[in-house]
Amino acid sequence: MADGATSRSGAKDYLQALVSRLFRRGRTNRKQKEWSPQTITWVQAGVAAAMVVCVALMFPGADSVDTFNLREGDVYIGDQIIAPFTFAINKSPQEYAADVEAAKRRVPPVFVRRADVTNQQLSALESFLEQLYDVWSAPGSAVQKSDSLSGLFRRFNIVMTDNDISFFLERKPPLRRTRLPLKANGEVGTARLLSMVREVVTEALKVGVLDTEKDRLPTGAEKISVVSDGVETIEQLAYYRGPREAQNFALEKIRQQAADDAQMTKVAFQIAIRFLQPNVFLDAAETQARVAAEVASVPRAKGMVLQGERIIDSHEKVTAHHVEVLASLAEARAEQGSHTLVTLALRFLGRMLLAAVALGVVALFLYRERRSLLFDPRQLLLLALVVLLVVAVAYGVNRLSLSSNLIPVAVAAMLLTIFFDARAAFISIVGLGLILGGMRGNDFAVVATAVVVGSVAIFSVTKVQKRNWVVRSMLMTSLAYAVCITVLGLLRDAPFSALVKEWAYGLTNGIVSPLMAYGLVVVLELAFEITTDMTYLELSDLNNPLLRELALVAPGTYHHSIMVGNLAEAAAEVIGANGLLVRVGAYYHDIGKMEKPDYFVENQRGGRNPQDRLSPTMSALVLLNHVRRGVEMAKEHGLPVEIRDCIEQHHGTSVMAYFYEKAKGQNGGNAVREDEFRYPGPKPQTKETALLMLADAVEAASRSLRDPSVSRLRALVSQIIDDRFRAGELDESPLTLRDLNKVGEAFLKILIGRYHHRVEYPKSEGQDAASQEARR
Repeated sequence: MADGATSRSGAKDYLQALVSRLFRRGRTNRKQKEWSPQTITWVQAGVAAAMVVCVALMFPGADSVDTFNLREGDVYIGDQIIAPFTFAINKSPQEYAADVEAAKRRVPPVFVRRADVTNQQLSALESFLEQLYDVWSAPGSAVQKSDSLSGLFRRFNIVMTDNDISFFLERKPPLRRTRLPLKANGEVGTARLLSMVREVVTEALKVGVLDTEKDRLPTGAEKISVVSDGVETIEQLAYYRGPREAQNFALEKIRQQAADDAQMTKVAFQIAIRFLQPNVFLDAAETQARVAAEVASVPRAKGMVLQGERIIDSHEKVTAHHVEVLASLAEARAEQGSHTLVTLALRFLGRMLLAAVALGVVALFLYRERRSLLFDPRQLLLLALVVLLVVAVAYGVNRLSLSSNLIPVAVAAMLLTIFFDARAAFISIVGLGLILGGMRGNDFAVVATAVVVGSVAIFSVTKVQKRNWVVRSMLMTSLAYAVCITVLGLLRDAPFSALVKEWAYGLTNGIVSPLMAYGLVVVLELAFEITTDMTYLELSDLNNPLLRELALVAPGTYHHSIMVGNLAEAAAEVIGANGLLVRVGAYYHDIGKMEKPDYFVENQRGGRNPQDRLSPTMSALVLLNHVRRGVEMAKEHGLPVEIRDCIEQHHGTSVMAYFYEKAKGQNGGNAVREDEFRYPGPKPQTKETALLMLADAVEAASRSLRDPSVSRLRALVSQIIDDRFRAGELDESPLTLRDLNKVGEAFLKILIGRYHHRVEYPKSEGQDAASQEARR
């Protein structure tokens, strides 16, 4: 287990180093990464310009925009469409491809018959047969004849085994030399061998042997064009034999003539195939040229639409013919308009304006409601990257002519919610939906689906505080896709088969999107150093090594931190702050006390307090050091910046009143510098750090109450909140007076639960007697 944990840790470190190398140069603290106003302005302008241009470039061409709107089975709602000019109705890609294939099949392959090759093979065969007769009939021993026959076969490249050669040694040669008829005068056996070889080869070459197998011909035609002596004729392909077919013909013919003599069949076949060479050759270049010419002659159009002819009327059901005519009209418009640079520029300008309007809506919302996101280059770049990621996938979907329900809108919704918040994510999805609708030919269905599915996806990840959020998002997103597809299908009167197909796409997208979002969160979190609730969830595990060390070294501080976390989280929930962040921040806010745990009262046992031997100034330094050391330990353990802020700001610039008053008492009433007893700050900058400051003070003070009644707890909470407010410690936090009232009530509810009274359980008679006896 230890080795496995080490391996996982090493892999994580490697991934962090790799991502850091790709996206940034090492870890730096927040102060070092602050951007100047000029730099932020340049980044904002660059991101806006890049997004507008990239989105405009990913819009489809004008030849396909109009086709996205209408599908077969839809009801066209709009003005009557009249042909503005005469144009051709183009074939669909499938129809054109089928016509091209038919054109290819119409072209017969071109072959050239070589008479010189035929004569050469027959002449070689006759020469071989004469020499075979001479060797075979020559006097001599069997060994001499065997050597002579082997040499003859080698010269003519005929493969013969020793067993085959023994055939000639064991049988008499024919009486006459050549041209012997079959079954002639007792010479049947050997005379037949020579005759049937000559007959088979001659017949095969006379018909023609192709140099290519028939199933490998480029066009697969049933006829071929044969050029012989300059004359070209079209003949049936079946009349000719390919190399394999010619050998099968020779073997079958020899078997018929050799009757049951298997050895003669084998020897004759070995000789025949040597001279059975192709004499009809494929002219591949001429064939390809004729195929190309035939393909070029295939017409792209299959009809015409005259100027002024009605294409489709309002509220008319869209047919496949309508779709083809509208697509052809769009292509004709593109061809007419593409000849002018001005037209192209205006078309691209229109796309840029659409992108600018959609993104401008998002920018306007961020400027009014999430200005911190708009002015943080890292967050702005992350938002732009997520939007462009979805737009790029939509571009691929368009290019492949796939369903719009495969566009991962839910991934963007989940990522933006997890990294930022639900409101920023929703307005971004609205802008993204407008862009996607434009990319799909101003399709209202795409915009509606993006907004509905995106909203459900946002809702599914609003609180990522449990690990089952992936499964929950899968179910909710898939259900959202199913509802949208069903509603839009019913409005369009779509056939059931089309609905089933779109359901499959939507369910697939709904299942895959949360998995993609989970993986991207891990990578983007490391790349942009933006902490999400998923990281806080991991840090909230009390088995974290740092928290376990805190429990062992400083058990009092550990339990104090747990109680502060409960108080702060309860308060965060009533004012809309991040409860998970403030709870995790509370767990780690006092880790600096582990360096000198005995100097803090919650860890002291038996009444021994090392602070009694120190001067007030030294005690103040010890308290100050736990904040500084806590920040250092947080950096060493790689805790997020937000947690380090909790550690650094949980005391703000408050005064260590006990030691300050003690110092004044020891100084005989003389003035004591208050700054020496004040924490360096900074003051709480967020709701979460402000809640942590208040919860920390309330929890510590509540322990000093001897009789923690409800009225005393209420007074204590009110006094602490009032003191911090009057001291200006909350001036830099966004907490309002209404928030402070709610926070006080939330604190009080938790404290009452903690200090509630229990009834005294009645004792039995035996226990009373034992007690009385013990008292005697």
